[in-house]
Amino acid sequence: MNVSKSFKVIIAAISLFIAGIIVVGANANTAYASQIFQSQNPNNRHLDTMYTANSAEHSNLIRAGWMNFGVA
Repeated sequence: MNVSKSFKVIIAAISLFIAGIIVVGANANTAYASQIFQSQNPNNRHLDTMYTANSAEHSNLIRAGWMNFGVA
């Protein structure tokens, strides 16, 4: 009976450890999430699509005449 109780404690500890890893991993992904901006060259829409996380780069493309598709 003592072995069974020890086994349950070990399983519970492993489960809590795995749950902690999942929670930390989920929080890490959301902490570094950023917006991705999309713009397209009006002269070649099918080939020139720009995705960037840099808002200054996106703004420069829009000023240069690219089409603004906002956040992708």
